[in-house]
Amino acid sequence: MTLSFIETEIDEGVATLRFNSPQDRNALSRLDQCIDISEALAAINGDSTVKVAILTGKGASFCAGGNIKDMKAKTGFMAGSPTEMAEGYRRGLQRIPLAFEALEVPVIAAVNGHALGAGLDIACMARGLVAGDPAARAEQHGDALRDVVWHGVGPRQLMPTRPVASPDL
Repeated sequence: MTLSFIETEIDEGVATLRFNSPQDRNALSRLDQCIDISEALAAINGDSTVKVAILTGKGASFCAGGNIKDMKAKTGFMAGSPTEMAEGYRRGLQRIPLAFEALEVPVIAAVNGHALGAGLDIACMARGLVAGDPAARAEQHGDALRDVVWHGVGPRQLMPTRPVASPDL
């Protein structure tokens, strides 16, 4: 199954979900991307043949978080007033932790390259996290979103207790 932002392959009980926008480092800034992620997670959760899932990114990045170009242009989640941005964020990005919360299938985040901002948040929502070398990880929601009352997608409540680093990824 391929949605526009995420593609899913299932092979012998293992679902592999890949962020599919390598040209912009799998950055997030639109509602349709968040819908794709939440629908892909719901689909694997509803598939009794899936026993485990791997979430990774296509290209050189896992997920670069928010699209800086869209932030600067005030498009996507960054469009409108601070109140409108918060509402767009709630309708969009906040779908993702809710989809993870509903999962019965364990998801392993295979972090290949950049996992920044919301991308790192998403990686931390997985049951397990394996980071290849060199995997860049960073959390910076302060300056870009200072006028909005929320920070991050909410991974701290869902974060695995023991992330694992692997040079073999």
